[in-house]
Amino acid sequence: MLFLCFQLGQDKYVVDARHVVEVLPLVTLRTTPHAPRGVAGAFIYRGTVVPVLDFGELALGQPCPRRFSTRILLLAYPMRDTRKTLGMIVERATETKDLKAQDFMDNGLKTPGAPYLGPVLREEHRLIQSIAVQNLVPESIRDLLFGS
Repeated sequence: MLFLCFQLGQDKYVVDARHVVEVLPLVTLRTTPHAPRGVAGAFIYRGTVVPVLDFGELALGQPCPRRFSTRILLLAYPMRDTRKTLGMIVERATETKDLKAQDFMDNGLKTPGAPYLGPVLREEHRLIQSIAVQNLVPESIRDLLFGS
């Protein structure tokens, strides 16, 4: 399976490329006052308003730094009987890897506050964290982002 790699600080993450619609440069977002933590704003993509999460803020409480290598991943977010387009700001989305499901292992930690953290992969001297796209949006803000 093909995975898109990105970083958050020094930590490496992967997301299943089947969920990735497109990788975009960082664009100016329309911010929403009093938005929940992790919600960066929204922008228009091919005539549709797309909500955008900031993975750094969602995961660590700090927005991803705005650098030349900061990107927006457009994801096909599974929701009920359909898929919605969701943006996610990430750092250094610069490579893909062909990985096998059996290469991943349980990380041994239960993180109720971060259900999007999937199994990990060992690469040389570090662990790479997978992201479960279907668990990215907390239930508490799903309707806020996509309507009811």
